[in-house]
Amino acid sequence: MPRRAPILAALVLTAAVAATVAHANDPTPKDMKGLFAKALAAESDAKRLLGTKNYAGASDRADDAAGFLNLILLAASAGREQGDIDPGDAQQIQKLAKSASHEDFVAARALKKRDKAAALAALAQAAQAKQLLRTAIDDAASSFGRCRVEKEFDVYAVPAGFAGSYADVFPHGVPQDATNIKFSFVDTATGKAPAAQLFPGQTWTATNKGFLADGRLDIHVDVTGTGFGAQDANKKHWKVVVTYDC
Repeated sequence: MPRRAPILAALVLTAAVAATVAHANDPTPKDMKGLFAKALAAESDAKRLLGTKNYAGASDRADDAAGFLNLILLAASAGREQGDIDPGDAQQIQKLAKSASHEDFVAARALKKRDKAAALAALAQAAQAKQLLRTAIDDAASSFGRCRVEKEFDVYAVPAGFAGSYADVFPHGVPQDATNIKFSFVDTATGKAPAAQLFPGQTWTATNKGFLADGRLDIHVDVTGTGFGAQDANKKHWKVVVTYDC
């Protein structure tokens, strides 16, 4: 009975045709998760078949795993070009998918030669790359379909003689019909989320006050605690990051 053609052979298309298919399907991180699951299943089958000394079948399944990973690479490329995936996320997915695909391809070639040791070594390397790829795809999926706007602003310490201070920041570009609005802050000095204690003895909270009559979104920051120093003398420079469903 003739061996079936592995999926990788079906992927021997021109770059133009492959790109057209990817664009037509409008690849998304959700598509990538399905392809990733198929790649894992193919890898598992390859190891199982190798255990039964079915080298031909194991080689086919390693080829299949490489093929599914190549489709993930195409999906990330198309998603990046279409603006559906963050460029940084897409680049990381492409890098890891390419690495894992290469190792599966090496395993497939070793299996054809019945070189068990080389095949297992390549499959192990592929598995490591896939672990990182899973995280990269999950990261991309968490932001897919979300729009993002940012606005930098200053938040001031409570001065001596006062019990509190506040800041209102109005990030531009959030439509009034936006849904599932979420916001977070970044301390621009550290590039990290601000600490719970803004200044010694002073803490802060933030509230989405909604849209003003003029259409601006109002994110309100309250600082409370023991005051010190002159008014407006001490401050932090932050950035608010607002995301919402596109």
